[in-house]
Formats: sequence, structure tokens, C-alpha cells
Amino acid sequence: MAAPRYNNLMLIGGQRTERMVFALPKFTIPDDKMLVVELNEQNGGRHQRFTVDNTDLVRARVINELKVK
Repeated sequence: MAAPRYNNLMLIGGQRTERMVFALPKFTIPDDKMLVVELNEQNGGRHQRFTVDNTDLVRARVINELKVK
């Protein structure tokens, strides 16, 4: 599922921290399923993976204003 990105980071320098925001249309996840998000470093060995279940979505808060650097 492709999601719009609200910043267009292509390179993050060493010892730096950045934030990326992805917006998805509203949806629910069945109790026996999970959303798996994976991030892979291009030309590198780092790989991040996290899961989201429906409980996480139900507790999410609406963002009315999105302030991105």
C-alpha cells in the first residue's frame, strides 16, 4: 500500500535523527492480522521492522495540523 510522504528525505547524515510521516487512509485490521512496516537502508545492512495491530489504530489520535520541517 503506497502512502503519501510529507517530507522527501533521500539522505540522512551520520549521527543525525530525522522523522518521516506517512499518511494512510482510515482502515481497520482484523483481530488475527497485523500491519507490518519494514524500512531497509539502501546500499546498507540496517533493517527496521515493526508491527501495528488494530488496538494501536483504535488508540491513535487525529492530527488536525501537521507541521513538518
